Amino acid sequence: MVRTFVGLWGLGLVACSHFPRLDVAALPAASAYPKGTPWVVLLDETEVRFFAGPDGKPRALETSRWRAKLLRPAELPAVTAYYDTTFNEIVSVRGRTIDPKGVERALDTEKLSDQPVFSGSVLFSNDRVKRLAAPTLAPGSVLETEVVTLRRDILPWVAVHWFDGSAPVAQSRLIVDAPAGWSLDWRVEHAERLATQAPVREDTKTGQRWTVAAKDLAALTVETGGPPLRRLVARAQVRLAGWDERGVAKAALATPQALSSWLWERYDAQAAVDAELEGAVAEALVGVDPSPRAKAKALYDYACRRIQYCAIEVGYGGWFPHAAKDVHRQRWGDCKDKATYLHSLLKVAGIASSPTLIFSHDGWPEPFGLPALGANFNHAILAVHLPDGDVFADPTERTVPFGDLPPRDREATVLQVKASGAPLGVTPPSPVEQNAQSTRLELTIGVGGDAVGTVRLAAKGSNAAMQRWPLVTGEKTAAAWLEGRVGLQRARVVEAKAIAATDLSDALEVEGRVEAPRLVSAGEDGLAILRLSDFAPTDWLPHLEGDRAVGWATRWREVLSAEYELRLPPGTVVGQLPAPASQEGLLGRYTVSWERRADVLVATRRLWRSAREVTPGQLADARRFVAQARLADATPLVLRLPAQAPKEGGAP
Repeated sequence: MVRTFVGLWGLGLVACSHFPRLDVAALPAASAYPKGTPWVVLLDETEVRFFAGPDGKPRALETSRWRAKLLRPAELPAVTAYYDTTFNEIVSVRGRTIDPKGVERALDTEKLSDQPVFSGSVLFSNDRVKRLAAPTLAPGSVLETEVVTLRRDILPWVAVHWFDGSAPVAQSRLIVDAPAGWSLDWRVEHAERLATQAPVREDTKTGQRWTVAAKDLAALTVETGGPPLRRLVARAQVRLAGWDERGVAKAALATPQALSSWLWERYDAQAAVDAELEGAVAEALVGVDPSPRAKAKALYDYACRRIQYCAIEVGYGGWFPHAAKDVHRQRWGDCKDKATYLHSLLKVAGIASSPTLIFSHDGWPEPFGLPALGANFNHAILAVHLPDGDVFADPTERTVPFGDLPPRDREATVLQVKASGAPLGVTPPSPVEQNAQSTRLELTIGVGGDAVGTVRLAAKGSNAAMQRWPLVTGEKTAAAWLEGRVGLQRARVVEAKAIAATDLSDALEVEGRVEAPRLVSAGEDGLAILRLSDFAPTDWLPHLEGDRAVGWATRWREVLSAEYELRLPPGTVVGQLPAPASQEGLLGRYTVSWERRADVLVATRRLWRSAREVTPGQLADARRFVAQARLADATPLVLRLPAQAPKEGGAP
């Protein structure tokens, strides 16, 4: 993992002060906000004070204040103070509650827990959090907290204040103090929602003060398929750009190119090769075609399979890789370690490459902010420079073949790490035809409406890569995997086997046996209605209904196709088949058709999803597309099943 300092609570500090007097009765009432609003944030304030430390190097003291009124019975967020023992320390955490009658109580900070913060794939990190659960309060009560942090090393850091969020905010502001003559870099996003759309400066006795403020911000809603909260909020970023260090003028890295060149000095030293790495390359290339692409693929496969993902992130180790020779001996490393390891292997093979920083995403690429070490990236990959063009490779992925990228790395801003520096770039999109999935379902329907048969799924590209891992590792049985992936209605996969499911291949093919109880429900006269939506998966099309206000995105473009072959009981009478349907729109093209072959009905559907993202202004067109497609899926076909033979001992 590549460490990032960006967090939703924002940062910024000044020295502790007394909490102000509050007239609880004068605070906004629940009736002032939409029904169901659990609380309102009365104040969300970040103060940052830059100053020179005892050694002359810049420091930052930050104070984060948060005040909220509970409007309805709910659990308020816990008090949290994140820190890294290398770079900063928590100076103080305090808080208070005020009940509806005005009675004030201090939070019991003796109950603060202090715990590590890292996932199961991180072996060790200096990231920690102090946490205190919010007390249970009656509606009308107020919770107020203050966290003060000292940042001892501000080189990798960007202060970020998030003005709004999932609750309405009455007042939010970022205040920054700095000595006279020191300079700041700013970036403000969604400034149209702020009261001061650009930082406002005023001179003070000790230097300069800057303020960005907002008032009366409505709650933001995160919707399925829509942008995450970090993409919706109004936010301001600020960092120290220039300062005086004991009479010597100093400056932060001014551009992405400067950051790239600065990182190269740290990365290049860790990519040194030795005899063991040379031996590994010789071993990996035995019998491999001597072309650069073939050798690069072989070494990519070798690195993906040999080095297991595991991270140790201590101090700058959250951004700088471990030495490639150590990664080889230990056989583990995180994303930047694996990228640097592959970079070293390729160097031995005479193939140029560049470690590359990226923000892996969930369908919503992150815009580049200020050019600071900890502000823009959360992952590392590699740009392989081949004679026929660059190939981006992510050796962290065991299921993505060389020449492809996982969807989270597509269309993302990247920064290649080069000695001369590199400008920002963007990884290429994934062509729609590259990501295909086809399903063939064959069912035999009995006179009672139950059905049994087989299903076969074949996939390639992202549809294969992002689904293959549970099969490769055995985390899921083939039957459980196939049932979840095919998504059939009224059917279950009772057994399955993988025909093609290796880790670094583009092919994926699985087949299984299916049971579909009561697929067709007939009345006493044998009449039944059959719709494609009765058994076909519904997740091909996005759910855009309701009062959606934000856009929608999926992680990749794709082609989905399916053929459903239904063998009817002999003597079944089939009504008129639904007419073929086809529609085109912003999302792509969707087709559905039916045909009859003797006692067999065949339904075919196909979706070319050529658009990965729908903007708010395109929602109406996309809704029409989805509605027409769902209508085609739900068009009924009337059947009359043959009469069932009476059960033994039953009425004739």
